[in-house]
Amino acid sequence: MLNGNIAGIVVWIGILIPKLKNITTMADDKQKTTRQDAIRVDSNDPSEVEYLHSQHPDKTHQEVLDAVKKYGPMREDIEANLKKG
Repeated sequence: MLNGNIAGIVVWIGILIPKLKNITTMADDKQKTTRQDAIRVDSNDPSEVEYLHSQHPDKTHQEVLDAVKKYGPMREDIEANLKKG
């Protein structure tokens, strides 16, 4: 019975691995925005951090970046905390 299970796993892996190799990551297309783009800030995207910084000119770039990392990706949470302090 064990050999049957191993054969099934090998077949499953043989099907899955080639499909995983075809997965590619896509760059964020700034022309195609959705609600997710509006409510989140990606700390790894300099343009998103810079846009948030432009909305809070009283803060340094580093303070804005630190807020994104500390309070998470949700724009509402970040802005609420930037306005507090």
